[in-house]
Amino acid sequence: MTTEQATDLSNFVATIINQMRSSLGINNDVGDILVSKGSVQLALTVAKNTFNDKWAYVDHDRKALNKSFSEFGINGGGAEDASWNSGDFFAKPTIASFKNDIFHAIQQMMFEDGDQDMGHTVSLLGLINVSNSDKPSYLGVGTNYLYDDEGNVSDVSMFHYNIVDPLSYLDDINTDTEVLKSKGMFDTVNNPYTDLASALQQAESELSDLQNQLSTAQSTLKTNQDNLATQQSALAIQENKLSDLQNQLSTAQNTLNTDNINLNSLKSSLQQAQTKLSLDQTILQQAKETLDSYTADAKAKLANLKQAQDNLAAEQDRLNDAMITLKEKQTVYNNAQNELKQAQDNQAKAQADYDNAQNELAKSQTRLASLQADLRQAQDKLVKDTETLKQAQDTLNVYTQDKAQKLANLKQAQDNLAAEQNKLSSLKNISENKKSILAEKQTALSDAQEVLKAAQDSLKAEQDKLNSLQQHLSDLQNAPKLLAEAQDRLAQAKETLAKAQADYEEAVSTLSDKQATLKEKQDALEKAQTALSQAKQVLASLQAIKDAEDKAKAQAEEKTKNTHFAQTANGKVVDSQGHIMVGYTVKGNQVFDAQGKLVGTLAQTSTTRRMANTVKQENAKVLPQTGDKPNNSTTVGAILVGLGSLLGLGALGKRKED
Repeated sequence: MTTEQATDLSNFVATIINQMRSSLGINNDVGDILVSKGSVQLALTVAKNTFNDKWAYVDHDRKALNKSFSEFGINGGGAEDASWNSGDFFAKPTIASFKNDIFHAIQQMMFEDGDQDMGHTVSLLGLINVSNSDKPSYLGVGTNYLYDDEGNVSDVSMFHYNIVDPLSYLDDINTDTEVLKSKGMFDTVNNPYTDLASALQQAESELSDLQNQLSTAQSTLKTNQDNLATQQSALAIQENKLSDLQNQLSTAQNTLNTDNINLNSLKSSLQQAQTKLSLDQTILQQAKETLDSYTADAKAKLANLKQAQDNLAAEQDRLNDAMITLKEKQTVYNNAQNELKQAQDNQAKAQADYDNAQNELAKSQTRLASLQADLRQAQDKLVKDTETLKQAQDTLNVYTQDKAQKLANLKQAQDNLAAEQNKLSSLKNISENKKSILAEKQTALSDAQEVLKAAQDSLKAEQDKLNSLQQHLSDLQNAPKLLAEAQDRLAQAKETLAKAQADYEEAVSTLSDKQATLKEKQDALEKAQTALSQAKQVLASLQAIKDAEDKAKAQAEEKTKNTHFAQTANGKVVDSQGHIMVGYTVKGNQVFDAQGKLVGTLAQTSTTRRMANTVKQENAKVLPQTGDKPNNSTTVGAILVGLGSLLGLGALGKRKED
């Protein structure tokens, strides 16, 4: 880096530091920062010695610091603020890119220095110079590349911010003031950024005036919009009134139509009532004639009634006879039911006897089989004994007695078998007899059920005849009541006719009143239409103004759609030129300036190289380190409350490249 480049960077940093102190109102308490030929050379010497040491660490090279400060007559040791930044893969570093990196480094030293006990912040604000506020401090900025772990020069740059404060050159036994003078430490240089700061202040003032004018124009626009809204509201009221009048007119016309329909209906009802009256009068006349006929034929009807009563009595007698017959048949039926039950009981008993006989038969057959087996055994034995008799005459006497006994046993077995067979035959006969009795009982039951059904059918027929005779008698008895009902209907028809006549007269009167009301509403409708026409003319004028304003607004919105910004990982907004826009905010994908005005949209990816470079550098930035500094974090914490206004410092010296 040349002396001219280092001087430019030193003036850039000094201007930022002095603006911070002035904005906080502490410049009279801590003094100003100046740039001198000697301070620039000191920073270049520190950078040179650091590079010669092949320094490869993100830390301070104290050997290079002490050696450099000693060369300038400051033997008490050197200190510095420093920052580091990796190189740009896409382009070589420039003075503009250095200024961009330095600006962001100063921001971090001021606002993100808590892990360094605010040492950088104290140094930059000059808070250790309170006792020498009338004396300036001298600043120099230099830079050098670091070495990597393999001993090669890397693309990481280290920036040195070396400040010589009054404590270093006033009454310090370790400082050789003459050497400082000879090195040009007090030979200050011209700072062109001071003029730029004045120009910035003027531009901000002009911007404020323009913003005030914009605010006035927006207020006027708001007033016009409010007036337009008022006129639109008035127009809406008039339209609502017109609509109400039209609805009232429609209602009145509908009512008139309804009244005409009701009038026609009443006329029809009147005609129907008159027709019904005529019909009821005819019915009344017929009823009178019927009554006369009933009166003239009363004796015949009484005779018929007497005959009907006699017939009823005869039918009642037949009914009584049928009931007696039914009762007798019911008795027969009950007896048959009892006999059936007895037969069923006998059948059950016979079945039980049959089952017992079967069991006895089975037992007898078992005994018979046993006896037959004994018989066969005896016969076999007899054969054997006979043979034995023939063969053993010597034992004849003994076997003669045994043979007689066995013959007796055989005879007894044969008798027992005959008895069991006789008993089985007897049981079979008893079972057959009981089955025959059961069949007879079932036949008798079926006959009794048929007799009962015939009796029930006869009883129902007689009951139907009785009901018919009773209905005929009731009709004869109700003839006077029917005449009274016909007379009541005639009276009701007369009342209906009178009411219909009154309703007709009332409808005619109501129709006349509503026709007068309709005329009044038509007049009001004509007045409302005139007012509506006037309101529409006013609305057309206001709409023309609004259309012009909307067109201008649409053009502005179209411009913002084509203006793109990017956002870094720490939330900073970067424009297409790679500038960090202080005070800008992002809502959704829209970008707003410090005054809340929509100025563009947020791009998903960087749209220019400048934008991509700034985003990459901001995201990869490393927090700076510091040397030994006193702990003044408590004092700085109180001061940092007012630092929000310093975000505008980025307007100076931003990177200028495509």
